[in-house]
Amino acid sequence: MGVVVGIVAFVSELALLVATAVLGWSIGQGIDSTAVGLVAAIVLPLATATAWGLWLAPRARNRLPDMPRLLSKCVLFAVVGLLVAATASPVWGLILVVCGVGSALAGQRFRFPGADAVPETETD
Repeated sequence: MGVVVGIVAFVSELALLVATAVLGWSIGQGIDSTAVGLVAAIVLPLATATAWGLWLAPRARNRLPDMPRLLSKCVLFAVVGLLVAATASPVWGLILVVCGVGSALAGQRFRFPGADAVPETETD
């Protein structure tokens, strides 16, 4: 069961990055500016990936504790999914919310061995 949850979680995380790009593009189209849309479509996924890598990823050095990490993931998926639903595609936005929040909750229940391992740092 853990492998299936891991696959769904990974696909949901990739979909989150795509959704932030779509959301950025939609922002630009909303103000009738292709340049703003293009910049936002690049910056939003980069910011999301950076935050995920710093605080939410299984091997993040500054990984949040369980409950704040779970809440952060659920809020991130819900906010981005609902914004995509409101601006670009209601169906895909709601699918992101359901799959993203569901995979975050299931990931809390079914963990991979070593998922909580923090990479070791070299000391002199």
